[in-house]
Amino acid sequence: MDMLLIALVVIFILVMLGESLRNVVEGHPEVSRKFIHITVAGFAATWPLFVSRAEIVSLSILLFIGIIASRYLSFFESIHSIGRKTWGEIFFAISFGLVAILTNNPYIYAAAILLMGVADGLAGIIGSVYGRRQSYRVFNNTKSVIGTATFWVAALIITFFFAVRYGIHANWTLLLWFPFAAALLENISTAGADNLFIPVFAVAVLSGVRVVAPWYADSFGTLMIIALAATIMTQLQPMPPEKSTPQGRILAYARQPVKHLLTRRR
Repeated sequence: MDMLLIALVVIFILVMLGESLRNVVEGHPEVSRKFIHITVAGFAATWPLFVSRAEIVSLSILLFIGIIASRYLSFFESIHSIGRKTWGEIFFAISFGLVAILTNNPYIYAAAILLMGVADGLAGIIGSVYGRRQSYRVFNNTKSVIGTATFWVAALIITFFFAVRYGIHANWTLLLWFPFAAALLENISTAGADNLFIPVFAVAVLSGVRVVAPWYADSFGTLMIIALAATIMTQLQPMPPEKSTPQGRILAYARQPVKHLLTRRR
């Protein structure tokens, strides 16, 4: 019980720091929001070291209740005021308990939470600050090239340390496809659903990679990348004329043959 209280106090401190940061970086609300995303997820990744799975689920439920209350009573503006409709903060709270239910391995838990929190958080910050001139739209959500690249690099680093610590030597090719697949999955997730899709996907892959043959895992990864890439290509939308860039026009042209191939009537 003492550890649960300590965890809640730490989370409250991190959220208050995010609130303070919101006043410092006016014009970039995503920065303060993702600061909370990164720091709370980084802290949550350590929970299996000092609390039980049941306690993690309890923390997740308490966070869920707190976020619902904050959403409707406007306690913490840094979490909610981002100018678009999203359920990401709710999925964020749910993901901690869900991942704890899905796996009892602390390394898989940590990797899944870090991918959801740190990789996605860094992508959000870098993309919102530096990626406006190199953006594209998927499922009506604006993404940036540098944000997606940031997610991939962070996911690669997290996966590498997971593989080294967890001892996945036979499946080193996981480093080639898993971060890329996770980045593509983040691209097609809407309304903050990546906060659920990414950790669940990570748990499924990292739990199974040690019990299946490497060629099977690599085949799954290849098919996953092809399916996700095809989905993204069919949903790519050109930016408005005032925001159009050569890169945007190339993406708009590139999606046409793939979309025609997948939607062609037989």
